[in-house]
Parts: sequence; C-alpha cells; structure tokens
Amino acid sequence: MTRSAPTSTRPRSAARSPAVEMAEGDPLGALAARIGRGGQPAPAFATAVLRRAIIIGLLRGGEAIRIDAVARSLGISAIPVREALREMEASRLVSFERNRGFVVAPESTLELRESFEARLALEPLALRLAMPDLTSRDTRKARAVLEGSDRGLALEELHAWNLDFHMALYAPCARRHILAFIELAHVVSHRYVHATLAARGVVVTNNQEHWAMLEACERRDTTAALAVLDMHLAGAAERVIANYERLAEGRQPRA
Repeated sequence: MTRSAPTSTRPRSAARSPAVEMAEGDPLGALAARIGRGGQPAPAFATAVLRRAIIIGLLRGGEAIRIDAVARSLGISAIPVREALREMEASRLVSFERNRGFVVAPESTLELRESFEARLALEPLALRLAMPDLTSRDTRKARAVLEGSDRGLALEELHAWNLDFHMALYAPCARRHILAFIELAHVVSHRYVHATLAARGVVVTNNQEHWAMLEACERRDTTAALAVLDMHLAGAAERVIANYERLAEGRQPRA
C-alpha cells in the first residue's frame, strides 16, 4: 500500500550557526553559510551557491552578477567565481553581455516548458535503463530521502531534496550525459517551481507519487514505476506552467 508523506513542508528548527548570524546583512553570504563549503573546491562551491541563488530568486532574471561582490560573500577569490560563471554560461543559466558582464538568464514560459519537455523525455529513459541494475542500496537511499521529508523541509531545500530522490533511482543507468542533462533540467524547472510556490505561500511535494514510484522500484516493477513517473512529471508540468503564467500575468504593469 502506498504510503503518503505530508503534502506541505515547513522550516526545520535548527540552531543558527555563527556564520549565518554574521551574514545576516548579506543574503548571498547567508545562503553560502547555510549550504556550507565542506570539502568542495572553490569553483564547485561557487557554482552550488549561485545555482541555489538563481533557483530561489535571490538572483533574478536579467540581474548582473558582480564577481567581486560574490567572491566577498562566499569568502573566496574572484577567480573560482569566474570559473563557476563560465560553467553556468555553458548551461545557459547565465550569459555574458558586453558592458554588463555576467547576467542571470531571464525567465520565460518557453524555458519552463522546455525544461519539463526535457524531463519528460529523459527521466523515464534514465529510469528504464537503471531498473536492471537497481539495487536495494539504491532504493534504501531513495527511501531515506523521502523519510527525511517527514521532518519537514524549508522551501529553499525543496530542489535539492527532489533532485536527490530522483537521482538515487536514476544513477544506476550510468549514463553520465543523460544524468547531467536531467540535473540541469531540474535546476531550470525548479526555478519556476520555487517562484510559483513562494508566491502562493504553499509548498506541495507530491510525496504520494514519490512513494508510489519508489515502491514500484522496490518491487522491480518497471511498468508501474514508469507509469507513476510519467503521471508525476506531466501533472507537475501542467500545474507549474499554469501557476507561472498566472504569476507572470500578475507581474505585468497595468495600463
């Protein structure tokens, strides 16, 4: 029987670190402190922070990115920030404009549709290719991600949580380019997911569908797992596109 987890998320109660306290007047620095560098190389850390900042709208479409300011916020030099932006330029998350430097890619309904079209094409392929090599270790990892959401998630964490769950099931396909394309499509689509959920003040995680897909994978029932995944992605695309179009319409200046 499919287990349902909560359909809404709530911020986790956690002690505030000194780094977060110190970065209160610097939103990007505060975000970097929450993410934490750990053992990451500086360019990877900069990429992680900048990607999250774009997803949650801290860096908005069309906004110029000041490399020196970002470097100060992250506590690293400008060189790895520039490396990170070059990598993100290749994936079209930012662009380089003459006289402005690096700029966050603008939002558009076309980009949103394209991201879900990519997910609808690639994620079922990845799952189908993964199923023959899917192990109990993989499904336990995916189950741990879902069980972790029972304790609640902040809206800011939703993208990483959702990506962790899906990739735990797709990783055994061992197609690194397909997995990289899927990860990028998640980044792009969640930029709009976050915007629409933040505007509505509601977070829906669709955990019931996640649980149904996981349990089909645990049974090694490829047909059922793919059916749930197709339904899950198509439903998400329909909701997010409709919500974003309403949001974009509301942002238009009135005559």
